[in-house]
This record gives sequence, structure tokens and C-alpha cells, in this order.
Amino acid sequence: MTCSLPTLWRGLASAALGLALMPAQGTPAVGQTIKDCADCPTLVVLPSGSFLMGSVDTEKGRRSNEGPQHRVTIAYRLAVGQFELTRGEFARFVNASGYRDELSKGEACHVLDGRKWGKSSQHNWLNPGYAQTDEHPVSCVSWHDAQAYLAWLNRQVPGKGYRLLSEAEWEYAARAGQGGRHAWGDDDDVTAACAHANAMDQTGKEQIPDVTWAGVNCADGAAYPVAGPVFKPNAFGLYNMAGNVWEWVQDHGRVDYTGAPTDGSAWTEGGEPNFRGTRGGAWFSYPPALRSAYRGKSAPEFRGGGVGFRIARPL
Repeated sequence: MTCSLPTLWRGLASAALGLALMPAQGTPAVGQTIKDCADCPTLVVLPSGSFLMGSVDTEKGRRSNEGPQHRVTIAYRLAVGQFELTRGEFARFVNASGYRDELSKGEACHVLDGRKWGKSSQHNWLNPGYAQTDEHPVSCVSWHDAQAYLAWLNRQVPGKGYRLLSEAEWEYAARAGQGGRHAWGDDDDVTAACAHANAMDQTGKEQIPDVTWAGVNCADGAAYPVAGPVFKPNAFGLYNMAGNVWEWVQDHGRVDYTGAPTDGSAWTEGGEPNFRGTRGGAWFSYPPALRSAYRGKSAPEFRGGGVGFRIARPL
């Protein structure tokens, strides 16, 4: 069998292109899930890319701390928790390390009592004020608790660099290539949210007494946090980036994005060092908090029945 020179060159070029699109040996492919140890959270490999962070002045539900909108480039590969850290994963850390120092400071958590939130010494990460299993996201954990977990995990699997996401990385991961209000589209009337996010809705209003604030215009079947893949993942394969529990990020609190870094790094100089960022909304959140650009913040020692975290590591 003979082969003409042009055909041969086309074959070689196609092979070269195929090799170029393949990840380097040992580097996981975009969209692949990885688990570095038996007790490690499952991570999803994200692509590098750029996006517009924040919101435009005309976005429905916008707050002033979401501007000015600016382009951020994530020029590196990052693996992000497929789910929020679970109670079972946090329990393994506590049981293995004997971690008590930060948890012993107050042993209290802000929980919902009727229509009001109040600090309760009877509640903690093992009892956040609602029923849960080891598969549910851990809540009633402070930013300091999250850092202690990450330090422990890095000792178990050295060299991986586990950490919280920066606020820019979090929004990039949450948007998953979607530039609108939500990762599932603009959804101005918030009627499609119940397929994608666990927030205050018709179910919550029916099952939780005295809820007076607005909910999304649908019923998701869950009044409190859910475990696992109940709702649809976003386009990056990440679950519960909107709703379920707020997620701590690494950055200091900020009144807006003036002077924000554009390379995806955490913004930890200046700002409001007595606060740390939280993102994503929670099971009790009103509709605007489900938007990808929505920003929260709390004191790093704060524990709430709807505040947890998600981990990441560079590749």
C-alpha cells in the first residue's frame, strides 16, 4: 500500500494536533474528577480562561459592592471541590487531629429561630439546627475552622496546596462560562432556580415557620441543605455553587472592586481585614443572593447554620 506525500503530511499534522489537545502526562484533563486520598474530597478540574467579574449597573438585584465590573484572567489550571465540604469529611479531620482550640471558643452557632437569627450555645457543626447526615455540607464552621481543616489535609497529602478559593476563582467557577445573572441563565423571574439551586422557596415557606422574606418562584422540595447531587451541576460540573450553604473564600471583605487584582489571586491586603468573603447564598437566601455576582462577608470567627466552605488546589 502506498501513500501520497500530501496525505502523509495531513496524517502527521492531525496526529500532532491530537497530541497538542491532550493534557501533559500526569496532568488530569479538564472536567475530570480527582481524589488524592481515600478521605480527600472529590475535585473537578477546571479550564483556564477569563471572565467579567461583578455586575453591570443595570443588573436586577445588583448591589454597589459588585462593581466596577472588571476582567479577570485565570491563566492556570485549578481543581475545585465538586461539592461543598461535607460533615463527614470535617468529622474525619476533627477525630484524627483532636482539633478543639477554635471550636472551644464559644461552641456557639447562629441559627434560625422563627424569623430571627440568634447565637445559640446549643448548636454547632454536629447540630446546626436541622437534620443532616455525614453527606450533607458542614455548616456552623468559621473561616478559622476551614483554615485548620486545610492545614490538616495538607499534612495528610503533602505538596498539593489545598486552600480556599479566592473570590475571583469562586465567581469564575460559579459562572462556568455564563455571563448572565445566574449560571443557568438570567432567569429574571427566578422560576427556573429550583432545578439548580437550594434557596428559600415555596417548600421552605411551607415547612419553616414565620418566614417573611421573599423566596424564589418555584418549589425545590428542600427546606434545608441537601446532600449530594440533588440539583443540576453547572457547566463545569460543580454542584450547589448557588444556594445550599454560603462558602468562605480567602479574601478580606471589600466595599467594592476598586483596585481589585485581575489574575485570580486572593485580595488579602488592606480592605476590611476583620471580615472574610462569603459567596453563593444558602438554603434560606432570598432570590438576589443566588446571582453569580452577589457578595457576602462575615467576621472570620463567625459560625452560622448556613455557612460552610469548598476547597481547591492548583494543578
